[in-house]
Amino acid sequence: MQRAQDAINADLTKLQLRMKRYEGLISVPEEREAYGKFKEKLSSYMLLHDKLVALSLAGNKDEAADLLTSDMRMVYDQMDTYPGRQIPRRECVRAMSRCSLNPRQGVCR
Repeated sequence: MQRAQDAINADLTKLQLRMKRYEGLISVPEEREAYGKFKEKLSSYMLLHDKLVALSLAGNKDEAADLLTSDMRMVYDQMDTYPGRQIPRRECVRAMSRCSLNPRQGVCR
C-alpha cells in the first residue's frame, strides 16, 4: 500500500507542476474561468479520493465501491465538461489509476 501511495504522490506532484505551467499559458478570460472550475472539481475529487483510501484501509469494501461508482464518478465526469482540461485530466487519470479500488480486494493496487 505504501508503494502505491508513494507512486500516487509522485504523480500528483507532477500534476501540480504541469497545472502550474498550464496556468501560465491561459490567455483568455473564458479559459481562465473554465480552468478555475476544473480545479474546483479536481479538489472535490481529491477529497473523495482521500475518503476512498480511508475506507479501503478500514476494510469497508462495499462503502468504498459505492463511493467510487457514484460520487467519485460524477465529479470525474464533471471535470470532462471544461475546455482546456485535456492535459490536466490526463495526468489526473494517470495518478488516480494506481488507486482504483478493486471492490473484491478492497485495496489500492
